[in-house]
Amino acid sequence: MRASVSWWIIVVVFGLAVYSRAKAPHILFMLIDDLGWNDVSFHGSPQIPTPNIDALAKDPGTVVLDQYYTNAVCSPTRTSLLSARSQIHTGCDWPYNTGDNAAGLNLTYTLLPAHLKSFYNYSTYLVGKWHLGSKSPEYEPSLRGFDRSFGLLGPDEDYFDHWNDAIYGIQALDLFEGVGGSPETPVYGKDNYYGTFMFNDVAKQWIQEHLESRPEQPFFMFLSHQTVHNTNDKYAPQAPDSYIHAFDDTISPENETCGARQRTRTGSCTTRAMRKSVAGAVSALDFTVGDMISFLQSTGIYDDTLFIFSTDNGGAPIQMFNHNAGSNFPLRGGKDTYFEGGVRAVGFVRGNGLIKTGYTSNQLIHVVDWMPSLLTAAKRGATGDPNAHHELTIGDNEVPYLPGDGIDLWDTIASDAESPRTEIIHAVHVPGGRERVNAIRAGDYKLLYNELLFNEIGWFPPPDLEWDYATFSVDCPRPPLLPYACMNTSMCLFNLKDDPCEHKNLADSMPDKVEELMQRLDFYRQHAVIPWTPYTEVDERSNPANFNNVWMPWLTLEEQAYYYPTNYTGPGYPLDG
Repeated sequence: MRASVSWWIIVVVFGLAVYSRAKAPHILFMLIDDLGWNDVSFHGSPQIPTPNIDALAKDPGTVVLDQYYTNAVCSPTRTSLLSARSQIHTGCDWPYNTGDNAAGLNLTYTLLPAHLKSFYNYSTYLVGKWHLGSKSPEYEPSLRGFDRSFGLLGPDEDYFDHWNDAIYGIQALDLFEGVGGSPETPVYGKDNYYGTFMFNDVAKQWIQEHLESRPEQPFFMFLSHQTVHNTNDKYAPQAPDSYIHAFDDTISPENETCGARQRTRTGSCTTRAMRKSVAGAVSALDFTVGDMISFLQSTGIYDDTLFIFSTDNGGAPIQMFNHNAGSNFPLRGGKDTYFEGGVRAVGFVRGNGLIKTGYTSNQLIHVVDWMPSLLTAAKRGATGDPNAHHELTIGDNEVPYLPGDGIDLWDTIASDAESPRTEIIHAVHVPGGRERVNAIRAGDYKLLYNELLFNEIGWFPPPDLEWDYATFSVDCPRPPLLPYACMNTSMCLFNLKDDPCEHKNLADSMPDKVEELMQRLDFYRQHAVIPWTPYTEVDERSNPANFNNVWMPWLTLEEQAYYYPTNYTGPGYPLDG
């Protein structure tokens, strides 16, 4: 009897010891803007060396996500990441712009940072780009679940002096900081402080302060870089001169360089020079990645941190965009499209909570899956239960999660378990909506039709380079010559396993597969919503001249609800059946 009691005591004490050691991981999510598949060297191209990013991708503690997808542009990806909702349900399939036509992410949604705070006692931080609405203070990050925030609220700004001159032509400040529960306030005095370096420095400072004041509490750091977005929709991505001129011998000569505020495709700002600007910006980003990893190692929390690296969409090729020169080659197309170059994302994850590591995952994952997956990672860390799963909940007046929304894929990410995600609804046209694109992937097949810029979308190596200039991680033959698949046709079907670069349209030879995927699109169309854009209108009150040349919120909560529905759900809610 005494022995059994002693054994019971040992079991209880051991269990308490394990529970006391249980701790949710720190989470550092690094989101990069407009980084192309071919803008990192670990995918095979030596043109822009990214040694620090590559080292992380090849780290034995990392899982590279080779079948990872985002939405086609920036705000939609951010809405899905932080809300676990497909863009067909948020009404956001296009970027929220600065100023008078800004919409905003549905205020009834409970976002990832708020869930992490309420369930697992996280401190939550946003550093960098928000781009989810700011027409009234309630849409700002400091009132959406973040304890502290620092960065730009709009889509882009001058990398050095942090102004945006959209709509009204006024160089107006877009740099703010906030404390949870209070509106954002402008930040002055940061002129000539390069944004990529500044955001990295602030993130490190806040992590250090967190470790000193709350060492036992986990943090969620959303480090959302503006890099490699163009500058104010008129200049190439900016970078310090030394980073740009490091590519004088390999991309374009010194006398063929874009000035920091030189109109693209004028004078010395040639297409090659624009690519050199991209290279400089990516190289500066790569430096900060290495600097952040060194910092985490020096503080002793590197292995306690779950680190996620992701782009928000494909790169913006010079053949499709006037002010950028990203590359997704050999993938087809780029940003703003649902060809692979627009939505197949650069991504990997490293650190605390992963069980199987040091390999490349071919499991299907979408950006909408991060919220439920990270909440399960947090729950397992916090409870010490390796089989725990977080169940998503909704708040008052919050619409339910629907088919196409986020799935808990933590077992897939952490241990390579078979992914429960078998299809991705990229986009579906809703009658009355502005966008007319439809795109879905199911298994190995993708169907898309009525694609934007259909007749112009091909395969775009960097300027002056041939299709076979490098050995890429995605192995595809030479791109077809004109006319190529899906020119002047309304229906495209690709087998992405056999044809990842979308050379061969199978629609005519596989009508049954087309019909099958059309039926899936019709299913999703039942509960999709009309995008926001048709409901926006110009409002002179947003003019930053009214706020001492600062992009401030210009509406009260009541006013914005009149101009833009606060809890817009559109047609089709709730889902019948």
